[in-house]
Amino acid sequence: ATDLLLDGAIGAPVVDAGQRMQVPLDLFLRTRSDVAFPSSPGAADFGTSGDDPFVAGRPLQLAARLATVNQALHVLWNSGLIDLDITTLLPETISGLISRGRVLGRMPPVVRAPRGRETGDLVLALGQLELELESLGDTTVYGLSLRVGARLVTRDGALGLAIDNSPRVEAWIISTEGEGPPLGLDGPALTGLFVSQLWGTVTDLVADLSIDAPAFALPLEGIAPELADFSLVLGTEQDLEVRGGYLVVPLTLEGRTPPAAPAP
Repeated sequence: ATDLLLDGAIGAPVVDAGQRMQVPLDLFLRTRSDVAFPSSPGAADFGTSGDDPFVAGRPLQLAARLATVNQALHVLWNSGLIDLDITTLLPETISGLISRGRVLGRMPPVVRAPRGRETGDLVLALGQLELELESLGDTTVYGLSLRVGARLVTRDGALGLAIDNSPRVEAWIISTEGEGPPLGLDGPALTGLFVSQLWGTVTDLVADLSIDAPAFALPLEGIAPELADFSLVLGTEQDLEVRGGYLVVPLTLEGRTPPAAPAP
């Protein structure tokens, strides 16, 4: 597993005419893994509209630039996240003749706003992916790109990603060592196989990804010893919105203490 490490600093609060206070937060994202693509130019940044992203009337909100999400995806990708042995995940229809399967992400995943007729709050784009299939000692390398609508949702107070069931996938052959691709899998055939039999595995993996709401301990034991373990927990009860290049999260704030020990 690859852990995403966040370092940050809170900036000076800005009070808007006595009605609202904004607190900027600068983040630095990294992992402990070695860099897989040192020549990468960096994460995608589509900019913002310049408009105020916050929704009037909500007491507590968090706005994060889409560039921050793409930076997190870039850091994970550059740590080798999309370098997977998929031999055991291949469907039974082809697994008997495929001795090795590997997926390698040559470009980082990107989230962006929908364009034209694209649906969803966001679009998750992956490409270029390379799929290596080895059969009878010959290796065929395919290129794949995909785009799919996505929504950022809340599950039990944690933030997660839900993706549509109808991705747009394109596949083509980059190289093959044999007389032709294994099992006659050309680009269109591989596209159909991916959507019909492998996409469910992808959605299940994505469904397991989530970010738990952080908790902040407060040093209250000097004032009230019974509140020594008191903490504030950020949560959210609504799905996220995309506004002007920002992800806007309506937050809740809850105070918690550990349950009392039972009486002897």
